[in-house]
Amino acid sequence: MVLLQEMDADVLMWLQENLRQEGLDRVFSFFTRLGNNGELWIALLVVLFIIPPFRRMALTAAASLISSALLVEFVIKPLVARVRPYVTVEGLFSLVGPERSYSFPSGHSATAFAVAYVLARMLPVKYGAPILLLAALMAFSRLYVGVHYPTDVLVGVMVGASVGETCYQIQKALDRSRVKE
Repeated sequence: MVLLQEMDADVLMWLQENLRQEGLDRVFSFFTRLGNNGELWIALLVVLFIIPPFRRMALTAAASLISSALLVEFVIKPLVARVRPYVTVEGLFSLVGPERSYSFPSGHSATAFAVAYVLARMLPVKYGAPILLLAALMAFSRLYVGVHYPTDVLVGVMVGASVGETCYQIQKALDRSRVKE
């Protein structure tokens, strides 16, 4: 476990020392802000819900977003209670200021992948792939700005994708049961 924590810290320090520069700082701070409070995903889902053929998809993705946010913020983070890296890694600083919650897992990564995963499963690849890329950029931004360890982001992605797959499978089962009626 200590080795993993050291590797986490080493990756963050490498990013800070080798990749950070003014232009990229603005870009990845922007991608981090896009994920704040799930606002981008909520706006996207509202737009999809307004369009009748996309309502089922929007509801499935919304269920995934809400489920992943609740699981991460009210179950996993309080249980693990991992302190943010800029508090514990000497020399690391956050580009976006202090965060209010614990670090593990990344809520931005979990919610981004919870929505993106569902949309990618329910849309053609030409639309799903860019949404997954956006989620990946949001997840990476959390490392770049110094507010999460790599393992926080990795587990956040896994939680989000798992919740997304669960919601997608539930939706498929509901669709099958409606066909039988």
